[in-house]
Amino acid sequence: MKKILVSISALSLSVAPVTGFLYVSKTQVTNQITKEIQQSIEETSLMFKQSILSRSAKMNAGVVSNVLDETKVSDLSSIKSDLNLKDYNKQNYDYINAEKYINKVNKTSGYVHSDEYFPKQTLYSIASDFTSSLKSSYNENGLTLDGTNNLLNKISYIGAVANALLSPSKLNDPLAKIASKLSFLKNLPTPPTYDDVVNKYGIETYGDMHNVILTQVANIILKLITKSDEVQLDYKAIMDKGYSSGLSKQEANKNALKTLYDTLYDASYKSFAKIDLTQFINTTDLGSINDNAPETILAAVLSENPNAKADMFTVTDIKKPFLRSWQATLQPTTKYINNITVKFDPENTIDITYPTTSEPQTEVPKTNDKKKLNIDIKSVIELAYLISWYISSFDKYENSAPIENFNLNLFDAQTKNMDIIAKQKAEKVSYDDVQDKSLKGLFSIFKSILVEDESHKSLRALKLLFQVDDDYSPSFDKLGLNFRLIPPSVDFSGVWTKKHYEAPDNVKNGFAIIFQPIVEGLVMSDTIKKEIQSIPIISLKLSGAGNALGALIASVLANNDNTDFFTKGLTEGFIMNILNLVPSVSKYIDPIVSSANAGAFKQMMTQIFFSNIKTEFIPKLQPMLDGFGITLPEGIPDINISELMNKKIGPTTIGSAIWLILPNVVPVYMTIKPFADTVNSIFNDSAIDKYNFYDQETGQIIPKEDVLTKILGYTEETTQPDYISDLSLVFGMMKFNGVGKTIGIRSKDDDYGKILYADKAWKFILGYNYDDQYFEDKSLLGNLNKVLQYKIVYILVNTVTTLLDDKVENNLSQIIYDKKKLVTLRANKSRFENKYVSYKTENNQNILEYNISYKISLGVYDNYRVVVTQNSVNKWSIENFSYIENE
Repeated sequence: MKKILVSISALSLSVAPVTGFLYVSKTQVTNQITKEIQQSIEETSLMFKQSILSRSAKMNAGVVSNVLDETKVSDLSSIKSDLNLKDYNKQNYDYINAEKYINKVNKTSGYVHSDEYFPKQTLYSIASDFTSSLKSSYNENGLTLDGTNNLLNKISYIGAVANALLSPSKLNDPLAKIASKLSFLKNLPTPPTYDDVVNKYGIETYGDMHNVILTQVANIILKLITKSDEVQLDYKAIMDKGYSSGLSKQEANKNALKTLYDTLYDASYKSFAKIDLTQFINTTDLGSINDNAPETILAAVLSENPNAKADMFTVTDIKKPFLRSWQATLQPTTKYINNITVKFDPENTIDITYPTTSEPQTEVPKTNDKKKLNIDIKSVIELAYLISWYISSFDKYENSAPIENFNLNLFDAQTKNMDIIAKQKAEKVSYDDVQDKSLKGLFSIFKSILVEDESHKSLRALKLLFQVDDDYSPSFDKLGLNFRLIPPSVDFSGVWTKKHYEAPDNVKNGFAIIFQPIVEGLVMSDTIKKEIQSIPIISLKLSGAGNALGALIASVLANNDNTDFFTKGLTEGFIMNILNLVPSVSKYIDPIVSSANAGAFKQMMTQIFFSNIKTEFIPKLQPMLDGFGITLPEGIPDINISELMNKKIGPTTIGSAIWLILPNVVPVYMTIKPFADTVNSIFNDSAIDKYNFYDQETGQIIPKEDVLTKILGYTEETTQPDYISDLSLVFGMMKFNGVGKTIGIRSKDDDYGKILYADKAWKFILGYNYDDQYFEDKSLLGNLNKVLQYKIVYILVNTVTTLLDDKVENNLSQIIYDKKKLVTLRANKSRFENKYVSYKTENNQNILEYNISYKISLGVYDNYRVVVTQNSVNKWSIENFSYIENE
């Protein structure tokens, strides 16, 4: 600065002597520029680049400042300095006051401009923050608690803002439509968990599992028999009731099986008590008859249908519909069901008088009024797993020695099958015992079809499910036929005629326990009794015969040698002759006898194995496929199934390959299932009914109608929606975070539990338990946590998230680069030109005045006036910075 003063002194009109002081008291002015003054102009002018670009280049001052502050001074001017602009200005100026001055200028008219990159940069900045949080919310072990919490907080900020733009009700409506399309996901079948095994089914031992299997099969049969869901058995409830009555486990088991027997028997008896009238009346077009009298119609029906009898129905509702034939209704009597409509053409018409009958008339629903059966596929799948686990539990028993008697010693060379079964039934069921998802135990029943010389695997499964007792070649004595001549009578007293629960040593195992009551109910029903009454001379008492036949059916399915039962003694000569007298039974006699002789299972397998695919198997299969519009292609191989299964494919056979694949079908499905659960939980709608909602200010429950209006944004005039999405509730609750009223929740089943408020509440609905730090099972976050634990899913999600994060970062970097490039281009030093105006000292300050011209385009400039002062510490201050209006 001393150099500047010396130069000024030499040029001034009134020269003052140069002293050792920097400033002089007398005003000195120069209108000529020196090198030192030019340097000061260059140094001080850098402070105004931001404002000049704001006005002349119409750029946002903040954007310009962010770029220029970090730019090297040497890139913006001819000054050789490695300092960035901000640090350089701090070095030259009283920076705090100078910055205040510039900021004030930048807020005046002409200097204020929006950031054209701001919307995109803000969006990508938020996205960058979001993707970073997303990446930290999971790892290869699933969701992370802290990372997920941070991500949910980020989402809530967006949700709070979005509530002002979008009512939660507007989100709920489309979610409802999507949820209706995906409703099938709610009941996708899954294996029962260990918790289900213990707490839902009450299974402690494999004996319990055996009984639960029978109970669940019985429930399916009950639905089929009763055509309703009204009669269903709950093994655990029956056992618990027995325990509460002081019964031991053995006594409670007996009581449970007694309940099973009695329920099945009652349903079977009632079902077969009425006979379908259509079995006897097939011809309903009677043609021309004498007149329309009921007795004339009755005679015509009996004439056209020889199997019908006059006491089966009454003729009623005789009428002549408009433009149609005459018709009448055949209303069944008590023993029969289903009305039948017949039509006829009377030669004469008379006034009708209906006959009376001593039997009460019963209104019975017509055939087309049948209820639609509802078989729960989830229960069926759980049953399949219970059967599979039960069969697989015997895998540890393997007879490696040559089996002399295949039936007796499948599991151990020294121990009979039934003893092994009894031993295993006493074993406890552990957690690890019910983790296999392959259904290999159940599939083993079919292994003999696929793999040659593996029939013993299928036989093991059949023995476990159907073997009745220790007898593998049951004799006719199991039925215990008693024939008396005086008076002529027949009854049955064999060991199989006893009810299972009355003689558990006679029928020890398997499905015989449910076959017994079903067949006994049929045998004792009016259907059979009515036919038996028509048999002359002999008094036939059928009590117990159904129990024996039920056990026989199980024995046939167990592949026992039942030759004696069907061929010995009076069986074919007497019993079958009696049964042949029963029309509804006789047609089944020959097929039963032919299929139930020795080795029924082996015979069936032989028949399947050696059925020609082209000429025998396909003709039977195609009619079923026709119903689905499927036609099998031509060129089907002209070989039997055995030849096909034994064809080589590489080192193995087709059958063996199928067997290797089959057990893995279900595990693949179970891998997909969590994805379905996750999708389903997105559209879950249980929270509105599961929780009470609370107002934190009052501590009172918010009525449902207020939840709809205040949280979801429905108007009072709006019809209450049937579907209220959990996500729309969560979205609506986000707007209350820290603002006035805060919403809380508590389970409706827990009147004394803790009420969760604010973000803890809606996070809990999503499945994040903030207080106890875990993810709730079967919630949205709980399902996501499970899905991410699959390695392939983690890799896929991480790859997508990384790509997304990279994309966001690249776009954000590009925006920042474009902004910087534009500012740098417009701040190029070639666009700026400084013009000296004056320099003077006054009141111990050096005052420098100059103009800055900014080149907007060729020949177009904006001009600015600058006045800066320098104080005693060599720091510049801004006295004036202003735009020079063009004249």
